[in-house]
Amino acid sequence: MTGQDAVRIAEDFHSRVSLTGLILTKMDGDARGGAALSIRWVSGVPIKFIGIGEKIDAFEPFYPDRLASRILG
Repeated sequence: MTGQDAVRIAEDFHSRVSLTGLILTKMDGDARGGAALSIRWVSGVPIKFIGIGEKIDAFEPFYPDRLASRILG
């Protein structure tokens, strides 16, 4: 899924069920920070958790400063 696909899906989903928070998954595989910022901006809904692995215990709270660091290198 591309960043634009993620944004489109988030918009559609939010319009139907009124989201209160987002979970961004697969953060361990590649840099998805741009999609996260776009989805946050378009939906107006905060990112609450990120997934950093394949198991249920691989979720952690979302810290915006860490994502900014990841994007900027």
